[in-house]
Amino acid sequence: TLDQPAPYRYPILITGLLLTPAILALFLTNELGGQSNSASKLVRGAAPWVLIAFLGITSLLRIAGEGASRTFFTVYLDSQLHVSTAQIGMLTALCQVVAGVAAMFAPLLMQRFGKVNTIFSATLGMAVGLLLLAFFPYWWVATLGFMGVIGMISIANAVNSIYQMEAVTAGWRGVPDGVSSAASGLRHSAMSPGGG
Repeated sequence: TLDQPAPYRYPILITGLLLTPAILALFLTNELGGQSNSASKLVRGAAPWVLIAFLGITSLLRIAGEGASRTFFTVYLDSQLHVSTAQIGMLTALCQVVAGVAAMFAPLLMQRFGKVNTIFSATLGMAVGLLLLAFFPYWWVATLGFMGVIGMISIANAVNSIYQMEAVTAGWRGVPDGVSSAASGLRHSAMSPGGG
């Protein structure tokens, strides 16, 4: 039954097994020949700390909205809207598929509207999704809201990564990405216990 650990254990084990081909693919991947992108060989120039801090703060704030919805969406469906565990799994999977498809539109949107406008619009779309989650207590509205949040964050993250690397000189390109990764970790450490 769903009160036992087995129904949750087996999907997690299967997911771990599905990672095996990805690990094998990584082992078979080689660096591009003829191009050395070693940070020690790139001209760094002065550290753009103000810009990096600004990029990090905007990433943190954007990712916090996604973190809150990702952490509490399933809990909300279960405890407040009384959706079954199987249906929650299906709805979450559907949202993840939509997010994957949305990310594929990022290059097209970036080319058509520019990087900053795409990031801004995707962040605004996330806000609309969060408002749907917050103010309309129906499972289908909550699902649309969550779908919007993770769909828009997948677009924003893809474009933001390119924008951050272009905003700094070649020798500093890894730093904004590291700051964004740290912001993602802070999202979980702040939003989950704070919201709980």
